[in-house]
Amino acid sequence: MQRFAGKMWSVPAKGVAHVGPGVSGWTAGQPRVVYGPAAAAVAHEVVTLAGGGTIRVPAIRVGSQKFFAFALAPGQRAVRWHAYAAARQVVASGGQVGSP
Repeated sequence: MQRFAGKMWSVPAKGVAHVGPGVSGWTAGQPRVVYGPAAAAVAHEVVTLAGGGTIRVPAIRVGSQKFFAFALAPGQRAVRWHAYAAARQVVASGGQVGSP
């Protein structure tokens, strides 16, 4: 069980491998949580939503690997992402993520 917006919820992970560059998969419930590994050079990612908004997602080191994760609320759709190094240059980018 996870806590989101003060409520408890349980979401089974959707078994998806390599949906796009760096995306391992996403959860099947709501909110949809998109997750995956990040390259060593990545400091953060910026995810662009269909409505034009953005989400800044830090890359977190766990042992020798970095990871990212972000939540999409019901109705939100990620249409593009850019990965940035600490010096703020784009090191990778891609299209839609977090949907079947």
